[in-house]
Order: sequence, then C-alpha cells, then structure tokens
Amino acid sequence: MRKVYLPKGSNYYGFSYENDRVSLDKFEGGATAEIPVDLESIPLFVVSGAIIPIAKNQMMNLSKDDVNSLRIICVADKSSAFDYYEDDGITLDYKKGIYRRTHIDMKVGDATIISFSYEGEYKSTIEDIELAVTSDNNCPHTVVVDGRESEHYLRQKDYEQAEEGWYYDIESHTTLIRHPYIPSNYTVAINYSAMDMLGM
Repeated sequence: MRKVYLPKGSNYYGFSYENDRVSLDKFEGGATAEIPVDLESIPLFVVSGAIIPIAKNQMMNLSKDDVNSLRIICVADKSSAFDYYEDDGITLDYKKGIYRRTHIDMKVGDATIISFSYEGEYKSTIEDIELAVTSDNNCPHTVVVDGRESEHYLRQKDYEQAEEGWYYDIESHTTLIRHPYIPSNYTVAINYSAMDMLGM
C-alpha cells in the first residue's frame, strides 16, 4: 500500500481501464488515500470534470492508423470543457484550415448536458462515438441525442450489439451512450429522475 495526499478543492478518481471497461474509484480531496500498488502497477488519478478521449479501435502505428471509434470518458461531477483536435498529421494543410477542432462542453446539474461544436474543414475519420458518463446520480430517466430520444437497453449484451442507444452500469454509476458520428453541432442530454426505480 502507498499513501497519497490529494489536494483540497476537488474530488479525485482512481482510474483503471481494463477489458474495455472504465473503473473510477472516488476519493475526496484534502485527505490522504491508501492505494494498493506493486511493481507492475502505476496509480493514475483523474480530477473532477475530466473529459478523456480514448480510441476504441486498436492502433498499432499512430502515423498510419486512424481513430475510427472514439470513447469519451466524462467525470460528470463538475462542469468543464475540452477540445479534441484532428488533422492529417503529415502536411501543413492545417494552416489552410484543413483541421477539425471539436469543442466538448459539459454542463452538470439536474441534467448533464454535453454539447459538441466543430471548427475547421478536415473530414474526421471517426465513425462512431461512445460516451461513458460517470456521476453520483442514479440511472437516467431519458437520454436525448441530437434532439432524438435514444433507446434504453436493460442488458449490456443488447447494448453492445446495437449501433446506438444507452445502458446504465449500476456498479460503476456510469451511463454508456453510443451513436454514429454526427458531423454537425449537436447536444447529448442525460436527464435524471428521482422517481426512477431502476436507479434505486
């Protein structure tokens, strides 16, 4: 075990990513946490409001392989924002506006609202997106993607086989939302209900 002091003013989450599953263990700032470590492990923490993009498809060569499937991990206990940048990685065409900057804005309250807006003329290689939104809220009542209510799957297996929809992982308090890539500005709204029995 190792002792780690976490500064005041924020929550921190012990982050692990194994077998395509995100795990976030919450720690309050301003206290010392005891973390199990060994010679093969490197403890990693993310802060409140973190927005972390991860390629879901396997990438063996960063100069040749493209991100086709993107997972965005959101720690939705604090409003925040993040810019995701793309270009061809080879030429200077970005100077001519051939790039893609995706601004991700996350507002946290009675609902979690995640907005995507774009800048630049580069055509993204992304084909589908999955949001993994972790919060202290219970199961959402509805999830609305680009103005359309997304289908709720009660079984993770059914969710994983669908092209779009959402699933709530009660163990990790994480809402998983997948949808095809949307090339124009759009919003994802995660609406919570105190009367939702699935989250109790």
